[in-house]
Amino acid sequence: MLYNRLGAVKFNKITTAGFYRLAELLEGKYGGCSGTGTAGENAKLILMYKAVKSLRAKNQICFYTKLADKKGLEKGNFISQLIKLVEQMRESGITSEIAAAAALNLSGNLGQKMTDISRIYAEYMLCLEQAGLHDSVSSISAAVRSARENGYYKGTDVFIDAFSSFTHDDS
Repeated sequence: MLYNRLGAVKFNKITTAGFYRLAELLEGKYGGCSGTGTAGENAKLILMYKAVKSLRAKNQICFYTKLADKKGLEKGNFISQLIKLVEQMRESGITSEIAAAAALNLSGNLGQKMTDISRIYAEYMLCLEQAGLHDSVSSISAAVRSARENGYYKGTDVFIDAFSSFTHDDS
């Protein structure tokens, strides 16, 4: 369809990329995230574990103390779920500060859960920063900023072939 619309010459000038690849291209062109590299799955597990352990040591876990007493907070499955939750929140544009503010408007168990999650989220992001790493969500966010600041799309037509969903930064 694009070939027919653009013709051979313009079609051969097309750059194709998914959102993560586009983020890498923009990082290469304009610089990118703070940190020396993207955290792999193992690094994320270790850093989330450190975040939870740090908050436990400071007695800053409220609702999840039952899990903490059984050492459930430090089990791989719960750590993996926390990583996914934080990534989903970040992809939706929800910061740890927004989560903490939302927790103030909630009562009972839900308020305590949200307080714990916002603290874990903030501590995890601090651990990532201290390790000199960033995650793929940070790469997308940095790419969005770079594209805006540098007029990357100025005079450019963008065609989207297919997608399963948009995150906050993708749109």
